[in-house]
Amino acid sequence: MSEDLSYEELVDHIVNDKPVPNVVNIPNVVHSEAMRTESTLTPRLKPWEIAQHETNEQEKESKQQQ
Repeated sequence: MSEDLSYEELVDHIVNDKPVPNVVNIPNVVHSEAMRTESTLTPRLKPWEIAQHETNEQEKESKQQQ
């Protein structure tokens, strides 16, 4: 399956710019700006924002009941 390299052999491959066995070369791809989309997710509330949001909701409910 794989060619086992010793540490010295691995260093030799790297220093001499030889391909290292079982390492996949992934091309550096940059997509155009036209492929970008706007984010549709709303950011999650932080714990202190959740507590503040719940307090505001309770205040609104109590005002509506009066």
